[in-house]
Amino acid sequence: VTVAPTMPLVLDGAVAGWLRRLGVLRESEAAPYGDSVALAREAAAEFENGVRVGILLQQLGGRRPGALKELTTPVAKLYNWNLLLPELREYGVYVDADMKVLIVAGDTDIVVDVVKQLHVHAHSPGPQGGAAARGDRSDRGAAEASAGIGTPPAAPNEARSPEEFLAICLHTQLHSCSWGEALQMVGEPSLRRLS
Repeated sequence: VTVAPTMPLVLDGAVAGWLRRLGVLRESEAAPYGDSVALAREAAAEFENGVRVGILLQQLGGRRPGALKELTTPVAKLYNWNLLLPELREYGVYVDADMKVLIVAGDTDIVVDVVKQLHVHAHSPGPQGGAAARGDRSDRGAAEASAGIGTPPAAPNEARSPEEFLAICLHTQLHSCSWGEALQMVGEPSLRRLS
């Protein structure tokens, strides 16, 4: 039986330094990897299964979602990430169902991207990394832009797909619905059939 070597979880040096300052990452768990930092296997596994992401959210002033499982099995990863997703949304970080499947399958790039987005959010203006961290919708657009969501088209006739058309309608008609939330709703399996 041949086992393929696993790719290390690699973080930007600035992000790794930030995680160390917050106490989420120990110096001994990171090794230089070019201009970046590669995490030790145990630390990488705890980021992949969501445990360290939960600790990071707690350090950023959020609540640590439920009791996260320390295991690295796909079932434990799925359980943990399902608990983390609502809290991540409060920080303007959106992980859709397809991305979650990739995380559970071991795609470390998405985990790294989530951590990077939290880093960007934490360094945005305002207390606790901006108003979106507190759930204030007035700054949600900036958080969504940093999450790669972008801004909605100005009118429904500018939509590039049926999904985007539905999202525009939700966003403009439900004034309490942010653009990111509208996109997420349209991605729900029950609404996907409408588009």
